[in-house]
Amino acid sequence: MDEIDKQLLELVQVVQQNSPETTDRVETLDAKIRKRARDKALTLLIHTIQKSGKLFCQGKSDFPRQVYAEALQETWLYVCRKVHQYDPKEGKVITWVNFILDKRFKDAINKYLKEQQTRSLDAPLKNSYSADGSEMMLKEIIESPKYTFCEYEEVRQFIAEDTDGEFKRRHVKGHPQANFQEIALRRLDEQSWQAMSDELGITLVTLSSFYQRSIEHFALKFKEYFQK
Repeated sequence: MDEIDKQLLELVQVVQQNSPETTDRVETLDAKIRKRARDKALTLLIHTIQKSGKLFCQGKSDFPRQVYAEALQETWLYVCRKVHQYDPKEGKVITWVNFILDKRFKDAINKYLKEQQTRSLDAPLKNSYSADGSEMMLKEIIESPKYTFCEYEEVRQFIAEDTDGEFKRRHVKGHPQANFQEIALRRLDEQSWQAMSDELGITLVTLSSFYQRSIEHFALKFKEYFQK
């Protein structure tokens, strides 16, 4: 156990020794001193962890910063509320914190993806209407290949031609084969996310998130094309 690990363990022990479970319910002077010691140790614990360089969250660069920020905030809240449950026999403090962070990050990802799925990603396409007479969105055409409107064919042709190569250049980090052009055409061919994930060797979450961000990134480009 290195110096940082020892320091973190000592701080956790101070917090546990002064947790609400070990103090009187009556606001005695002793109780106030214990609470002050606990709050100070908790603050120093979080600060030390943040400065340690040992926090680890796989895939955080695949999503917007606010996703990781939300996960981190939820992690600190959990640590403050549940630090008395930490058992040093089960591993180091930082290991416990990273385990919590991983779970909270996955929760934040799921929340983010749900928000992306319900968000309108583009203005209505010019002169394009769905069965009920309402204007159709670009996302609807790409995500629901069942549509047979001329705009669907135009979208496919536009992506496949990729005259300036932008669709192909934008790809999942470290995976040039998983570019926007390839993924969008697969979606238009009704390939499922799971099948695509298995074939490309990239997690479903990473593919879906990259695709949603790319749709937003190219929204203006699609809009300008259809307005010509």
